[in-house]
Amino acid sequence: MTSFFGGQSANAAGMATVICAGEEAGPKEKRYMGAVVTGILILIFGLFSWKLIPVIQVLPQEFIAIVVGFSLIGVFGNCLYQSFAKESMKMSTTFAFIIAFSNISIMSISAPVISLLIGTFVAYFVEQARLKISS
Repeated sequence: MTSFFGGQSANAAGMATVICAGEEAGPKEKRYMGAVVTGILILIFGLFSWKLIPVIQVLPQEFIAIVVGFSLIGVFGNCLYQSFAKESMKMSTTFAFIIAFSNISIMSISAPVISLLIGTFVAYFVEQARLKISS
């Protein structure tokens, strides 16, 4: 519903889902507890946000950035591991990662779009051709 009004970037549950679904959350049979606890915490935060938001706004922005960075470092590491795990696609993954990280913009096309296009091009034309030759 919020996507019609521009609220698609305000999804607080997306990152919580990734964190609760990871191996760090424990055995698969018990991971639902992480989702339950996260849901309760989000509900409590929503109910008391009128008091919590001013407290958070008083904190230095650098501190908030550090806390967010530490909370996402495991997710980032897992994403990098999965991206580079397939031996035959390392070159396209590297190209896509470097281009996305560079934050360049060409003709108002952002770096993530350019990285997907070039990464796909390298994967399809360079790496697939190399696999056919070696087979």
